[in-house]
Amino acid sequence: MTLIRIPHSAGLAPSALVVQPELPDLLFVLSTLSALHFDVTVANSFKDAKTALTGAAPTVLIADVRLK
Repeated sequence: MTLIRIPHSAGLAPSALVVQPELPDLLFVLSTLSALHFDVTVANSFKDAKTALTGAAPTVLIADVRLK
């Protein structure tokens, strides 16, 4: 299971769950969300994303894989 959480130091920042298995695309998305002060959780598979969604719902969900 690959699940990474990248908290932003702002405290009550909006959250994002990114499901992206391809590293170059993931780095672009992380850079953009970080610049916008999001707390980011990264999953590289549907299974990992589903696990992440059992907690609090993110403000934004960005998925390169179809979540069924």
